[in-house]
Amino acid sequence: MPKGKELTFFERERIETYLRMKKKILWIAKKLGRDYSVIRKEVKRNTGEVLPYCAVDAQSYAERRKKNTNRDQKLLPLEKGLVTGKLTV
Repeated sequence: MPKGKELTFFERERIETYLRMKKKILWIAKKLGRDYSVIRKEVKRNTGEVLPYCAVDAQSYAERRKKNTNRDQKLLPLEKGLVTGKLTV
């Protein structure tokens, strides 16, 4: 399933600014030319219980998530031996 273009730091700054101006998420989405669900998920994912949405923190979280999901999923030699041993039985 293809994914859309990821949010840029500039867009995250705009989201933060608009949220501080008390703009609605639907209005922000239209202004940025993004789908409502993209903005809603971004705000929900990067808003704390006490602290409001912060573009700098959101960008660092996004980079960390991207780095963690692109890991090479190779098996360790011991794991590979166990898996191949189970397959040949």
